[in-house]
Amino acid sequence: MSLAVEVLVPGRDAEPGYWPSLRERAGLLADWRWDVMTAQAAGQPGRRLVTVVHGGDGPVAVVGADRIGRLGGLHVRSPASATVPGWWLAPGTPVGALRAYAVSMRRALGIGCAGVLLRQVGETDVRELRAGRRPAVVRATEPVWRLSTADWTDRDDWLRTLGKKRRSSLRTGARALDEAVETRVEAGSDIEAPAVANLMRHNEAKYRRFGRAHVRESPDHLARLLRCPDVVCTSYRERGSGRLLGLGIVFDHPEWPVWHRWSMVPVDAGGVKGLYFGQVVRLVDWALAGGKRGVLLGKGLAEVKAAVGAAPVAQYAVALPAW
Repeated sequence: MSLAVEVLVPGRDAEPGYWPSLRERAGLLADWRWDVMTAQAAGQPGRRLVTVVHGGDGPVAVVGADRIGRLGGLHVRSPASATVPGWWLAPGTPVGALRAYAVSMRRALGIGCAGVLLRQVGETDVRELRAGRRPAVVRATEPVWRLSTADWTDRDDWLRTLGKKRRSSLRTGARALDEAVETRVEAGSDIEAPAVANLMRHNEAKYRRFGRAHVRESPDHLARLLRCPDVVCTSYRERGSGRLLGLGIVFDHPEWPVWHRWSMVPVDAGGVKGLYFGQVVRLVDWALAGGKRGVLLGKGLAEVKAAVGAAPVAQYAVALPAW
């Protein structure tokens, strides 16, 4: 089969006419919308590359990557999520095709592309990528936590799977939150982006305090992301004043939505205790109501996520040469 490789630069290149249907077919999340990637690219023009591989019957692969600069390579990752891979392969296309992607990008970009770094690679894909003739460097990274809801019919089914102490605290906490805050599950477009950006600063400050890197969206990028129809927000507002105390942003998906961002006002600044666990309860309710298989809770907070019944999914970073 004859293949054609198309390298696109959001912010420079217009959205291809086939992109909306391809994104839907591939199950690419809200951060892959072309206008969202364009807004994201405004601060670093030319850094983000989207490669589409076309076969005889249409696209067979999509790979998104950031230039690594002086290291002379590409960092293959989702535009705004560290939870899911930065590529899609059509059914029947082996993950080993990513080796061919690395070689094709060197042809397209020249000697400035010495290799590619893949993130969010699963164990099965690691075995296949290691099997190539050229060496692959593999390192384990933090697992992604997956909370499966497929076997439950309601919240009580989930709670019964947890330890007695955790089950009791979640029930008590959910009742207390209902009294203290007004909870809404709503489209991101219904929430003012400046209020969200202000709230997210609390989470960004926490990441800096613990020495962890965190990418902050530009105001335009955040606003466009919130307007996506496949973005769902759970907001927590102080009763009476309507003050925004907490917000969870979810990238919707028919089977495995992704909990993208979370932030809350610290308790010592007027926030409400137990809001994080309240958000997990609301996520389970929402996933069950929508018939989801579960929710991807992202990385980090291993003890907390294990305590609510989530399971770790091993993840690896794989460096592939482009020669």
